[in-house]
Amino acid sequence: MTILNTAAATSATVGPAGGVLTTSAAGVSYRLEIPANALQANTLIRMTPIASIGNLPLTGGMVAAVDLQPSGLAFARNATLRIGVTAPPRAGLVLTGFSMTDNGTKAAREVAVARVNEVAVLVGHFTAAGAAFGTSADLQSLSPLPIIPSIDAELAAQAFYSLAAVTPPDVPAMVRRLVEWFDLGVLPQLNDANTDAALLTAVSSFDMWSDTGPFVTGVFALVSNDPAIRDRQTQWRAAALPKLQRAIEGNNQLCSAQQSLTAMQNVLFWQSVAQLYGIANGALQRATVLAQLCASLVVSSSNFPDPVQSDFPNDLDVAFALKFGSSPTPRPMPVRVRFTSSGATFAKSSPSNSDAQGIFSVAVTAQGNSVFMVNLVACLALAGAEDVCASYDVNGNSLDVTGSYAGQFSSRIQTPSGTSFPVNVPLNVRLTQNQNGVSGTYEVMQFNGVRGSVSATLAGRQLLNFSLNQFSPCLGLLSGAATVTLATRTIASTYAGSDCSGTHSNGVSNLIPGSVSLKDFNGAWSIANGSQVWRVRQSGSTVFLSFAAVVNGTLRCAARFRGTVTPGTDVFTATLTDNVAPIDEFSINARATWQPDLTKQRGARINITSGGMFTGLNAYELIGNPPGGCDP
Repeated sequence: MTILNTAAATSATVGPAGGVLTTSAAGVSYRLEIPANALQANTLIRMTPIASIGNLPLTGGMVAAVDLQPSGLAFARNATLRIGVTAPPRAGLVLTGFSMTDNGTKAAREVAVARVNEVAVLVGHFTAAGAAFGTSADLQSLSPLPIIPSIDAELAAQAFYSLAAVTPPDVPAMVRRLVEWFDLGVLPQLNDANTDAALLTAVSSFDMWSDTGPFVTGVFALVSNDPAIRDRQTQWRAAALPKLQRAIEGNNQLCSAQQSLTAMQNVLFWQSVAQLYGIANGALQRATVLAQLCASLVVSSSNFPDPVQSDFPNDLDVAFALKFGSSPTPRPMPVRVRFTSSGATFAKSSPSNSDAQGIFSVAVTAQGNSVFMVNLVACLALAGAEDVCASYDVNGNSLDVTGSYAGQFSSRIQTPSGTSFPVNVPLNVRLTQNQNGVSGTYEVMQFNGVRGSVSATLAGRQLLNFSLNQFSPCLGLLSGAATVTLATRTIASTYAGSDCSGTHSNGVSNLIPGSVSLKDFNGAWSIANGSQVWRVRQSGSTVFLSFAAVVNGTLRCAARFRGTVTPGTDVFTATLTDNVAPIDEFSINARATWQPDLTKQRGARINITSGGMFTGLNAYELIGNPPGGCDP
């Protein structure tokens, strides 16, 4: 009966990259070293110190041992169990490694080497493993090394390990024993391997012969460069090459036929074995094996808006899957993704993992009006298959509607009295975008025209909840939606709503970016008693202003001014060009500044500077268009 010290158990997941497990119990430390390329896939390893083993057929008793799970696990390269304990020689007894087979009822020999404060045991497969002392007769009763099926090869191996323990070492004798071990066991075992399991044992046997065994015993440097040993290594590689090729081909076929992930991992594992032993040439090169692999990583779906709002995080979602051969249904697989961009930033650092279903998400933020690119390189998050990868590019556009726009606004107005008439007026709009929020102002470009604020939410090319909130000359609200043309950034909008003039229907505007409409100042104004009349005529950006006053009961021309309208402004200043007889009261330096009077509908205010008797004159609109005056 085997008694385990479960309180000191330890576990870890170990894959093709190898790993180490450590624990201690009763003053003894244990370290299990699993080399790279020993395992084909990630495997949960559990190591538990053994307190005692009943009926162990070794007279000197157990030095120390551990139970290793999962039971039956085999390695392509031998693991090493290092036991931190002193095991001095005992008279008539031999230190040996052992493993338990047949569910712990039968002991088999393993290689054990005693050093100062340490015993190293080679482990080629899992059950229980440890070190003990026994007589020569005890050792004869044990099963031979499990990975050396030939009795003659077993004897040669034991002779080698015995010679390796002698100081000074007899190198020629060790080489002879290694040659016998190879010729009688290692090479025949490889030649007979026609299954994955048999090939795995043959590779493990070669590893014990060529690497792990000599390393553990400390004689690797003494024997590895001997011509006879190098010749046997060359023989083994030559015999292994077609075996590995067939293993890769067979697993590729199985993988395609059954969509077997395990078979795909086997393909890559056998290539890594070829690479480990220097025979990964031609068809066994990694790039060639990957190119001919039975499965490929693909993008099964992706989701990303285009365009994206400038300076606003937009989620990029990409689903990766493994496609087996010609199968129409890829299998979702977790991946690890490296990502870069020109013109955008990310909310997390690269690389990052997808979820278990292969869906990778990252928030992407671009700036301004720009074209940007995101590159994803996804590789399987699967031990031994980390170089099964796929590249995916996302080309996007960033949209920022900030700026000035000019265009025409048209609608049909139904007045409270029932009258219906069309409206078509110039419009200026100024917008500011903050992430996906848009705000700004608008103004109808007529003197004392309608003005108000703009608000919307940018989603792709759509301005949702696009609203014109009128505040002058009265309150009103027009609501609708707008679409941005990406190439030109023009904005086409539709509206409906009402203000003090009536109900608007079929409202439409088309706005062009980077331009501003000129204010329309054409019109006539008069002071309250009608004794003075101002007229404005506009041609493009040039304005002509005339002033007429009542003289001896008759409205007569008095002066003319000329000025230039600045785009987007409500004010112009005109300079005197002519005093008209019989009134000659304006100073030669007179300037007329014209601006709206927002307290009145189409109200205006004019301020005369250096104007003689008319300095400081103010004029306001009368109801209707005042008659008379003079041509500007």
